Amino acid sequence: MRYTYTGFHQHSGKQRSRISYICPEHGEQTQPLSSHLKGVGCPLCGRAKATQANRVGKEDALAKLARSSSPLRLLEETYAYGTAKASFICPHGHVTQKLPALLEYNPGCFKCSAKISQANRDIQTLLPGAELEGVLGPRFNVDVLLTPARLVVEHHGLIWHSDFYQKSPTYHRDRMLKIQALGYRYLQVFSDEWELRKEACTSIILRAAGLDTSPSVGARKTVACEVPPGEAAAFLDAHHIQGAPRDCTHAFGLACAGELCAVSTFTQGASNRIQLPPGYYELSRFATAGRVPGGFSKLLRYAVLRLGATALRTISDNRLFTGEVYRRWGFQRTAEIPIDYTYIDVTSPGKRRRHKANFQKARLAALLPGADMALPEQALTRQLGLYRVYDAGKVLWTWQA
Repeated sequence: MRYTYTGFHQHSGKQRSRISYICPEHGEQTQPLSSHLKGVGCPLCGRAKATQANRVGKEDALAKLARSSSPLRLLEETYAYGTAKASFICPHGHVTQKLPALLEYNPGCFKCSAKISQANRDIQTLLPGAELEGVLGPRFNVDVLLTPARLVVEHHGLIWHSDFYQKSPTYHRDRMLKIQALGYRYLQVFSDEWELRKEACTSIILRAAGLDTSPSVGARKTVACEVPPGEAAAFLDAHHIQGAPRDCTHAFGLACAGELCAVSTFTQGASNRIQLPPGYYELSRFATAGRVPGGFSKLLRYAVLRLGATALRTISDNRLFTGEVYRRWGFQRTAEIPIDYTYIDVTSPGKRRRHKANFQKARLAALLPGADMALPEQALTRQLGLYRVYDAGKVLWTWQA
């Protein structure tokens, strides 16, 4: 017998039953009976073994590091025996984690050797002091980190962020919630947005960072007006990340010295394809050219008056916006819109997201003659090389006169 048992202490109240025994090396010990029955022995012996194992583990990692001729240095103070990976630092100060056994095959620094996209480099250039491949926590890297502004910006390649690779529909939302829980604002820009609407993306990023230095025109210096549909569409294509909506019939703007500096559009055909009742409109777009302090409020008051609107609704995308401008104007956060998706064709050289309505069963029957239409939509679209790109959810905001 390993130990000489000296006593048993029956539980009383909230105290668990405990057992006493004499360890040959450390003398009398007392611990919970339940732990002892699970195989837990003398805690002092356990600490001594862990210390010895940790020392052997460090020596093993250091020996492998020396054999690999790697420029990395083991961060011994952060090394803990039993973890799958050890932390290393490179000559440029990057901390990376990897298995010591793999140093022979990959002795370099992940961050120094990793291919960083040009888009991420462009975003870093926009934000003085921002880090590429910033670190928010153990094994948690982000594309671009601007710590003073508590801002994280990530550029999402469509294939890498489709369900061709990302299997979880909640990946973008979960990552957003995790970063927000650390006290950072998180912007997620898809690659087609950056390619097609770079000016709008840039504006969103700079405003989130508090670094927008574009020309400013106070709303008091502007004149509210109705805007012809074609002119409104051209303005929104240039300044809104989604471009112009299909319907620009009800378009209003702010002009300064004869030049449009803000445009908003409204429709009674809601984005969820329902017809709104009389007096109820959806604000489908709002965009500015530069900064227009007070512009949103002035333009909405004018539009409500011209439309005779008694209620409004609008939607904010969690990837890019907080909806704070709506809240300040009196909108109520009415509902969380579930995660949605678009499609991309992974076989096409020009990767663009396409609305899921283009691939409903009725249309798929024409695109896939002879296919089994009893299969789920996702199985059918994959036969066309189409994969889903999920968003991070949206928020419905409503206003009543």
